[in-house]
Amino acid sequence: MKTTCIFDKNGTLINIGEWEEQIEDDGKGGFVVRNPLPEGAYSEDRDIVKGTDGGLYLQLDPLTEAEKFVAARFSSLQLLQMKTWKDEFVGQITPKLTATYNWTSDIVKAAASGNTQFSESPHTFSEIIEECASLL
Repeated sequence: MKTTCIFDKNGTLINIGEWEEQIEDDGKGGFVVRNPLPEGAYSEDRDIVKGTDGGLYLQLDPLTEAEKFVAARFSSLQLLQMKTWKDEFVGQITPKLTATYNWTSDIVKAAASGNTQFSESPHTFSEIIEECASLL
């Protein structure tokens, strides 16, 4: 269901539904806003789902979530370098590179199946560099 969602200036969800400003009469013919909308906040109509706990949550796009998850662990340059090494070192023994390369494929497969929970990378880029350094 589409619902108004409020995001802060950084794009972080801060409220699902209309913002409750808590406007009160100040007793002098004016009004006081007790809960003003934070500066830079904005609203968008977004798809919301009801969780098993009864709470409301943004409906997530699994592929977008997968991309964010991988990007939080490896830069585009690092991913490109791993792909280049994987292609270049065919037949070489590179278990860390292979495991991490396969991990990225597993993340995409999980997202394509609708999952938004992903496993951690088996290795860091530094570990992969160490493994591949002797082959360069």
